[in-house]
Amino acid sequence: MYEHSIIAYIDYTHKLRKNSLNSYAHVNNWVENSLDVRNSLVGDLGIGFKGTLQNFSYNVAFHFNHIKQNPFFVNDTMDMKRFLVVYDSNTLVYNAHFEAGYNVKEWLRFTLVGDYNHYQLKNQARAWSEPAFRTTFRANYIWKKKISVYLDLYGVTSTYAPLAVVDGSEVKLKGTADINVGIEYFFNKHVSFWGMINNIANQNYGRFYKYTSYGINGAIGAKFAF
Repeated sequence: MYEHSIIAYIDYTHKLRKNSLNSYAHVNNWVENSLDVRNSLVGDLGIGFKGTLQNFSYNVAFHFNHIKQNPFFVNDTMDMKRFLVVYDSNTLVYNAHFEAGYNVKEWLRFTLVGDYNHYQLKNQARAWSEPAFRTTFRANYIWKKKISVYLDLYGVTSTYAPLAVVDGSEVKLKGTADINVGIEYFFNKHVSFWGMINNIANQNYGRFYKYTSYGINGAIGAKFAF
């Protein structure tokens, strides 16, 4: 619409998402070993604007998703610390997405990303364990192309989980806001070392019922590329 400052776009994808026990366990480590696994048919219509203004870039979009056999995790009524998968046969998701980035210099960048989802469900009362809104602000500093340091400020809204009763009772899991920091040292083009500290505010929250997050925690490691 105006050089590279305002670019309007529209796209549509329609695909079969192949689900598996492994893909479910990647999201929720506490799923049962034996599950009813169904593939999901996903349609995604996206309309938005994006562009670049000097050191600032942005992307604002609205997505309409139509998902058949959309999986959600619920506690097993026989063992509340394990999870089963239930499906909504016809889910509509209205998504508002935004991204913004600003390069102060080539060695310092700020980014802000967020998503808001509104669900319309056919078989389920709620989009179990799915927060309606989540956002992350990241500051990334690179020193002499050898050391990369980042700081993440993130937040998610509350989620819901059904209880093991037949009267439709549910429990609300609180949202949270917290901080993660990390550092990576690039020894050469093949080897780097990294470390991170998560949940610095030591928040006690959980996406899945009966499982709260770790308190403040950290990790170290190395990467090798050949």
